[in-house]
Amino acid sequence: MNKFLAERYMQMFGSDFRMFEQSISKPMPKYIRVNRMRIDNDKLKKRLEKKGFILKKRMKNCFLVKRGSPLGATTEYLLGYYIIEDWTSMIPVLALNPKGVVWDMCASPGVKTTHLSEEMRNKGVIVATDYDKKRMNSLAFNCMRMGTKNVVAYNRKAEDIEYDFDGILLDAPCSGTGIIRKDATRKRVNKREIMKFQKIQKLLMDSAINNLKTGGTLVYSTCSMEPEENECVVEYAMEHGMNLEKINIEKANAMKGFTEVLGYNFPEEMKKTIRIMPYESSGFFVAKMVKK
Repeated sequence: MNKFLAERYMQMFGSDFRMFEQSISKPMPKYIRVNRMRIDNDKLKKRLEKKGFILKKRMKNCFLVKRGSPLGATTEYLLGYYIIEDWTSMIPVLALNPKGVVWDMCASPGVKTTHLSEEMRNKGVIVATDYDKKRMNSLAFNCMRMGTKNVVAYNRKAEDIEYDFDGILLDAPCSGTGIIRKDATRKRVNKREIMKFQKIQKLLMDSAINNLKTGGTLVYSTCSMEPEENECVVEYAMEHGMNLEKINIEKANAMKGFTEVLGYNFPEEMKKTIRIMPYESSGFFVAKMVKK
């Protein structure tokens, strides 16, 4: 990684920096999420093991693929029995516990959208939006393949949406420093790029807050390790009427959010957020909030 990232991560992670540095030099493990709307865990495991796959359960409905490829070319994949997804990427949807009418703000390519649908048992409504028209094709394909029936997709900017949602998932565009293990270009991220994304994230947060019912739940997540894109944006949300809630996810093995880091000072409640280090999968930050 570049000098900028190395110096800040030594400050941020202290004695854990060496483990962090070692982990991002290794290949990314592969995980799949079972689509329970089409098959149960045991049946899928047996089918793939007959094809030479070796699977190990990581968390609910998620397997580590210890051997077997290509994951995107099996009959089971094409039938929508599973989707390729890092286990850390599942946590935002599980934290939201979606119900009613839900907005997936940055939905493409649809991995989390299909997870929302699965958790809702194809009930209720998911409004899935993305401003990038080309990425909408991936969203449509994944929803069709996975058998989602409660998704309404729009090629719209977040600021153009007006509705009172019961729940919102804001998996925001970010610098992607949590996925360094699978994208080496992220080792060159600089402060300017981080602050560019923070500006976008705050604009998206404004739209989320404006379109959430009082008492509704918002989950904010990024695959960034940077406090400017995480704690700073959550603090901004707290200043605009959002209360943090604790996240309890099985086997998450997460760090608490920072209250003091790199010269920033955040409220004590920031410990309710979680930052997952990229030791076993991609790095992720997740915050769960309720509108006052």
